[in-house]
Amino acid sequence: MIAGQPPFHAASGGELMAAILRDPVARFPDDAAPIALERAVFRCLEKNRDARFQSAKDLGFALKMPLAVQAPSTSHRPVSPATPTVAVLPFHNLSSDAESEMFADGVTEDVIAHLAKIRSLGVISRTSVASFKTRDQSLREIGKRLAASTIVDGSVRRSGNRVRIVAELVDAEHDRHLWAETYDRDLVDIFAIQTDVALHIADALRAELSADERSRIRKAPTLDLEAYQLYMRGRQYVAKHTESSLRQGIDYFERATERDRDFALAYVGVARTYAEAVVSGNLAIRPEAAFRVAKEAVDKALAIDDRLGDAHAIVASSCSRPISIGPEPSASSSSRFS
Repeated sequence: MIAGQPPFHAASGGELMAAILRDPVARFPDDAAPIALERAVFRCLEKNRDARFQSAKDLGFALKMPLAVQAPSTSHRPVSPATPTVAVLPFHNLSSDAESEMFADGVTEDVIAHLAKIRSLGVISRTSVASFKTRDQSLREIGKRLAASTIVDGSVRRSGNRVRIVAELVDAEHDRHLWAETYDRDLVDIFAIQTDVALHIADALRAELSADERSRIRKAPTLDLEAYQLYMRGRQYVAKHTESSLRQGIDYFERATERDRDFALAYVGVARTYAEAVVSGNLAIRPEAAFRVAKEAVDKALAIDDRLGDAHAIVASSCSRPISIGPEPSASSSSRFS
């Protein structure tokens, strides 16, 4: 209420849960509140509970600080001085076919997912950066709108089994290059490329990475390239949010899991699609049946990797909606719709 806007922005309930867990809080508009009040609000919204006020008395003391000083312009004020904030803009597709467009979008999302595993970085969600795909504004203006101190920009050109990816990290405020690299590799190296981009960005921003974080970033989601491409097609169809596209997306996710039974992200794709369909109403399916299928899929994902943030967000979102569980749905995909 003080800022006049929500602290997080997302297109769906599942995306909102993920944003709350992962993304930095949106900046206050210029001069929306005195700086002391703004600082108190941000401290209340710290993701680390130990960094929040430990009592109402502490909060009251903070609010008694002088409130007459106006907040400086957001272009000179980071959300958290200790946390660099990164926005990964949608990678340009330099090829002409729709398959390459889908591939470029997949690269963007996976780089975001890798960076989000680093606790010492703030990463803008993919839904927030999606509107800047056409680059209608300068990187400085985009950085200001996204409250991002740095921006990752890049391009993808795919030709047969070869891929060329150019990635660069830019200081948004000063429009200064911090790091850039060109990768000209076989398509099977795509996971290594995404890992390398994330680690170089972390190094350029001097972000502290634990051994566990490095290990998680280096871990490929699947060793089956065909399963990965099926998964990306599924994401592309699900993003259209029509009943037919959602069904096609689910089919692609399930085909990906058939190729690789340990492909946790593909199970997450199934779970998220069913869980969000209950909220959107875009699938003709009973809520209890949708949640049951979503739970089955997310349980498989967490059994493979119990640290998947998106999977835990789906669980939290589903648990927040009490439902009455009816009869077991049929095992076949086509009979899940009722």
